[in-house]
Parts: sequence; C-alpha cells; structure tokens
Amino acid sequence: MRGRVERGTAGGGLCYGCKVLKKLDANGEPIRGDREVIPEEAEVVRRIFREFASGKSPEATAADLNTESIPGPLGRAW
Repeated sequence: MRGRVERGTAGGGLCYGCKVLKKLDANGEPIRGDREVIPEEAEVVRRIFREFASGKSPEATAADLNTESIPGPLGRAW
C-alpha cells in the first residue's frame, strides 16, 4: 500500500466520489490504484465538508441528503 501512495495512486479501497480506472500495463497486467473522480459525488463530498466546517452536525447533513434523495455510498441512505 505504501508504494502505491508514494507513486500517487490509491492505497486501497474505493472512496465515495471515485471510481476505479481499469487499465493494463504493457504486459497485459492490471494497473492498480488508479481512480477517477465522479463529479456529482465529489460535489456532495465538498458540500459535506463545507457544512461540517460551518458547524452543522454530521447527523443533520445526513438527514438533509436523505431528504433530498441523494444516494450515499453503495447507493444507500446516509
């Protein structure tokens, strides 16, 4: 994992707001750790940070996201 992070790629796991990029190297082996930002989900992440920084509780933010039918990670409720 450390080597991936030092090369500037993801260390593991898939975070909300990103998707895995499936690429192969010259030998046909999968290149691991490359991610692409999903713009709509990234905006939700920015919103969560803005609201938290302004003092809004995570519970209140989650309730608002659910009320607005914005799907959370894995398409579930927040």
